[in-house]
Amino acid sequence: AEWSGLLSAILRRRGYNVQCTLSRVNLPSTTEFNKDWESESKEIDRTMDDIAHHYDYRFPQSFVRQITYIVDIADKVANLLKSSSEVLIASDHGLTRFAGTQGKVRVPNGATPHKWGRYASLPPEMSVITTVDTIECVVEGNNVILTTHQIFQGGAQSGGEVHGGATWEECLTPLIFVSHA
Repeated sequence: AEWSGLLSAILRRRGYNVQCTLSRVNLPSTTEFNKDWESESKEIDRTMDDIAHHYDYRFPQSFVRQITYIVDIADKVANLLKSSSEVLIASDHGLTRFAGTQGKVRVPNGATPHKWGRYASLPPEMSVITTVDTIECVVEGNNVILTTHQIFQGGAQSGGEVHGGATWEECLTPLIFVSHA
């Protein structure tokens, strides 16, 4: 959602109609849990994820690459609108740069943390309700998903941006409808 304003402004400046609304992703906020779009998508692009998760993520260089990529998306949309009346831009999840800045929390007994520690999964036979009484989280199925910028112990601290949690920036994504003026 953090890039929707820039992308919308570029497209409007180019003369297109742009409508933007917010959507909440499935939790945990990972691609694995948000593949509803696969059967309908004409084009899937993972560039933003690649930049965000790159082992050599560096600010401000990576930030500049992300801005440049937003301009590239606007170019792709313009090309798609040569043969379509409308283009929908959507994302499978958001990203956060702040994961781990609030420290680490203990993993619930029996749970396995996701690689970045934004959520942990319990085996199906375990009761989720009794294991998360002191953690700021939401529970979806047998997944315990952090609502803060903490990470579970055992999760890797990333130098870049990650997802999987339930902070606003991870679970709210824009739906951007673009059409000819």
